[in-house]
Amino acid sequence: MRLSLLQPAIIRGDIEHNLGAVQRLIDESQGELLVLPEYVLTGSLVLDKEADVREWALESARARDRLRIPDGKYVLINTLAEIDGKLCNCCQLLPTGECYCKLFPDETELNAGIQPGSEQKVFELCGKRFKAVICYDLPHVDRIPTDNLDFLVFIYHFTEENLARVMGLVKQ
Repeated sequence: MRLSLLQPAIIRGDIEHNLGAVQRLIDESQGELLVLPEYVLTGSLVLDKEADVREWALESARARDRLRIPDGKYVLINTLAEIDGKLCNCCQLLPTGECYCKLFPDETELNAGIQPGSEQKVFELCGKRFKAVICYDLPHVDRIPTDNLDFLVFIYHFTEENLARVMGLVKQ
């Protein structure tokens, strides 16, 4: 399986612009599994503590539903999502709809009403088994079983300010 790690140039809070940037990268990518960063449609919640997260989740769902996924490709997209009445930070595998919600939301997310997911998800694709580790799940990676996995995908919203620190955590 070939992976394409996509990093669109997004504008925080501009879901329509971000959707277009994501769609262009999907259309141009060569991999079978296309992986997008955390909060790819909205931008980081940390940078907009006054965001209406329920509205972001609703608008993100509408935008996500408009993505065109070419035959033979799968997209792992991270968005805010309302699941069973709970607002969560989730990675969804398109077009299958399978979903994993972040188990360990950070303080900013918890203060905004974002809830932890309830279980770990193993995705199976092209004969490979993998999990997504979203942002603050990383410090808790020792609590995430990795037996019988082929790989982990680390989903994060990198900025110039946090890249070195977070890559240090990844190395640890």
